[in-house]
Amino acid sequence: MKRQWFILLFSLFNIVTYAQAIGSFLDFHLGQSRFDVQNIVNTKYRGAEWNNNSCKINNISLAGESFNQFTMEFQNGVITNAIFSRSFNNTWIEGYSNAIRFLENAQQEANHLISRLHATYASKYGKESTLTDNAIIWRGFNGNSIKISYIQQFVDHGIGGVYLVNCVVNVNYLSSNNDNF
Repeated sequence: MKRQWFILLFSLFNIVTYAQAIGSFLDFHLGQSRFDVQNIVNTKYRGAEWNNNSCKINNISLAGESFNQFTMEFQNGVITNAIFSRSFNNTWIEGYSNAIRFLENAQQEANHLISRLHATYASKYGKESTLTDNAIIWRGFNGNSIKISYIQQFVDHGIGGVYLVNCVVNVNYLSSNNDNF
């Protein structure tokens, strides 16, 4: 009986010790005050754009990958949401076959990025909580979550066979204090 208790306590200790709390990214973390974020941004991330309850930083890296834009959103003076976005081939293309070719290339690049991100996050947080065709979600024991999602746009301009072609990969850190998805 003592041995079973020892094994149970040892297992719980290992789970708590090695479990990763979701919520830290770059120099920031979910729940961090806007004041602290402003100090960090002012010293490390020149060119950031502040707009009421959000801060945008262009051309940034996360987990060894490049992203076009990073946005932090604040509620009640703390970070509740952070989104890293990378867009592939966001352009107007003439001709349907050209647009399809661009879309296929963008999808392939996006899939490679998602695979690399999935491997990075799986090694840090373990198996994902949810896996769908266009989203991978990890939920932490602290209630926060990370969502890797994929959005595809293929829009017919309606004039002369011009199409908008775009694929976007987002990495979203979401606080448990925010409306969770």
